[in-house]
Amino acid sequence: MAKRTGWGLPAVVVLSSAALLTGLVFYAVSKVAAAGSMLLYAGANTITYTGKDQYADEAFASIIDYLEIAYRLNPVTQEWEQVTEYTLMVYGEEYSIIVSEDCVWTF
Repeated sequence: MAKRTGWGLPAVVVLSSAALLTGLVFYAVSKVAAAGSMLLYAGANTITYTGKDQYADEAFASIIDYLEIAYRLNPVTQEWEQVTEYTLMVYGEEYSIIVSEDCVWTF
C-alpha cells in the first residue's frame, strides 16, 4: 500500500509527478537548444518564426540566394503583408516564405 503524504496523495504519485516535471523541463531545454534553424522546401513554406526579433535582412541572410519572396501574417488584420528588408521579424509570428530550392534556414 502506498504511503500517504500530507495532501492525502500516495507518495508514489508525488514522486511520479516530480519525475514527470523533470522530464518536461529537460524536454523544453533540449527543444530550445535545437532552435535556430529550419528546413525549407522549394516553394511556399508557412512557418512560425522561432528566432530572436530581428530585421528581415539579418534573419534571411543564410537563405538570401534562394529567397524569392516572404509574407507576414498581420496578427491584427489577419492579412498577409509582404516582408521587406526593414520588416521586424518577431518571435511567434507566422510567415510564408517562398524559396527556389530546398535549403536550411539558420536565423
